[in-house]
Amino acid sequence: MIEQLVELNVITIDEVDIFGNYLEDELFDAMKDLFVSLKDEIDKHYTIDEQLEYHYDELIKLYEILKKPQVDLSNLKQFLNIYNDLTPNHYEVNTIEIDPSDEALINRYISKYGFKNYQINFQKLKLEFYEDEQATKLVELKPHEIEDFIINLLIEETEFIRINYTGEEIIEWKFDYLSELKKQKNALDNGVLELIVLEQLLDQYNCENECLNKRIEIVK
Repeated sequence: MIEQLVELNVITIDEVDIFGNYLEDELFDAMKDLFVSLKDEIDKHYTIDEQLEYHYDELIKLYEILKKPQVDLSNLKQFLNIYNDLTPNHYEVNTIEIDPSDEALINRYISKYGFKNYQINFQKLKLEFYEDEQATKLVELKPHEIEDFIINLLIEETEFIRINYTGEEIIEWKFDYLSELKKQKNALDNGVLELIVLEQLLDQYNCENECLNKRIEIVK
């Protein structure tokens, strides 16, 4: 059964930084977080009299939107239009459709690498397999499938070495490579982003298998 896609709303600051990522039922939380953040900044830099003179009308408009019994994306956009009049930065919301099982991974990726990077590099990950300079297959991975691919590749490489090399040969020729594979498994276990682990693993795989004319490349 294919899981129904949900909308994730990404609030960016000046198209670079991320304020936060919110699902449709979290839009009130988004506006509340924005309001609290703005009010804290205003309180730091302006007296009560200055706030009444310069910010009161816009703050009331924001508060009135917050008081609505239900809010939707149009309310958030209206909120941000007013919000941007009160801050030197530009806040914008971008809405993307995601598989719910990918939400945690996508949140981590966007928070660490930015929304533009997500749009370009993350949504469709394709891997091209080559042997003797000929493309042999193309694999497309969903975000939540990356970890399984990494683990399977680690197992395949380890098993290939175990079957095809003696203990002495492993120590002499393959010990460093096996150590690097172990490092990538540890990185995965320690929460390093799956896409980063994959990129590092493929670099090592391609270097190790260069003499066999085998490589795997991420299709950019």
